[in-house]
Amino acid sequence: MHVLQQSPSLHTLDLSDNELSITSVSDIAQLLTSIPALQMLSVARNNLPLNALGYLMTAMLERQAQDMDAPVMINFGENQGLLNEENHGQEALAMQDRCSTLLGLKVSLRGANLLVTVSRALWSFLVDTGHPLMPADTSTVSWASLDEVTHGKLLEALRPIVVCEEQINGESRLISAWIAIAESRPEAEPVPDEEAGEDFAEMPPAEAPATDFFAGTQKQPPAATTVDDGPKLAETAAPSQALGITQPPPKVEKSKTFNIKQIVTKNGMILMNILDRMLETTAIDATDVETDKTLLEYASMTGNMSLAKLCFRRGMNMSALTKDGNTAFNVATKRKDYAMMEFLHMYGVKVNSADAEGRTALHVATSNNDIDGICRLIEWGSDINLRNHKKQTPLHFAAMGGHMEVAMLLLELGAELNSKDDKNFTAVAHAEATDHFDLMDRFVQLGGKHASELEMEKSKISEKIGTLNQPKFMRKSTSLTRMKKLPVPLP
Repeated sequence: MHVLQQSPSLHTLDLSDNELSITSVSDIAQLLTSIPALQMLSVARNNLPLNALGYLMTAMLERQAQDMDAPVMINFGENQGLLNEENHGQEALAMQDRCSTLLGLKVSLRGANLLVTVSRALWSFLVDTGHPLMPADTSTVSWASLDEVTHGKLLEALRPIVVCEEQINGESRLISAWIAIAESRPEAEPVPDEEAGEDFAEMPPAEAPATDFFAGTQKQPPAATTVDDGPKLAETAAPSQALGITQPPPKVEKSKTFNIKQIVTKNGMILMNILDRMLETTAIDATDVETDKTLLEYASMTGNMSLAKLCFRRGMNMSALTKDGNTAFNVATKRKDYAMMEFLHMYGVKVNSADAEGRTALHVATSNNDIDGICRLIEWGSDINLRNHKKQTPLHFAAMGGHMEVAMLLLELGAELNSKDDKNFTAVAHAEATDHFDLMDRFVQLGGKHASELEMEKSKISEKIGTLNQPKFMRKSTSLTRMKKLPVPLP
């Protein structure tokens, strides 16, 4: 991902036919929000679940917020989450009627069942991530209950995401995810069949070569139109316009600062409705004018899960460094907030991510004498011997703090006992320097040494190797000679 982000002119990315799972979605979403020139992305035929559609939708919403011109055509077809066929009965029939009435599409019953499944998955995603503009009753899926602007934004975000292929009027058409959430509103007038089918409801294939990026057949997504500033996707009518939905106002440069006091009550509760309105003109990574803290940092300091979910949904980099060089993951680890740690890890934060001083969450948990936190981090794949910028491992932190149980746990999990930091201190030296003599003695019993003792042992070993007696005719052929451990006398 980091390599691809260094390619601002990246236009097409084909990740189809791999084994991508939900753990890859955060990286994919970050690419979508960081490469303006990206126009085509295929993640077809992977192991992505249905809720991955919600994350892709979120990334497309962020592209809207950043005013990126070209939409990204995303092929999500034939993923694991779409392969389980479900029979939704009357809901599928209602979806067929809605597609026919609103869009002029005669989708098959199988396609209608798939669209209902997609609609339910997207609705559940918004509920699970705590979208502040969801209706009070979320037990039933009702896209018409969302306000017009929010619904319009979701439609535009889902419009370029292809979920299946249908035979319509004898031709293969690529069906977008936005059709799953399209619903009429009281003020919207029905769209004529021929206009809907022609302009936006389907994605007609252009004349294409034998290999197709999107469908794997002889079909292609809408052709690119070359203009002065490079290739762009062919223009089509916006679905929100066809459904009579009000478009959001033109984008303006978003503020990089905010006042936390405007959205927090006296008892520390976040006013989500005010926050959502504020974010229309304020960047999600903006900092508080008084404390220089971001919303994500505030969420990790207070354990506010709803605020953390909002930051993720708005496309914030969950691994970003704070103004004081910390990370939200390390803040949550220091507070022993395991729920927040798990949320951040599951939604994109690498377990070995470090702060400005190179400290990982395992360093923090170790210095905090937090055995439960260490066990969780190791289970998530934390490197037991990862060093900070001073070359100190978590075991060094345990030695400095005199944490006997934590030190024994780290050694049992494979920590290097005699690793040295940039000052040539081992764990034994750190324990001695901080007057934790019981821990120092235990290290010595287990084979721990000072750096000077290790050098002496190394010197003794070198001397022994150097005094080995070998016949002259064998000296040049021995492996010790080739390794320059045994000198060969000159003739």
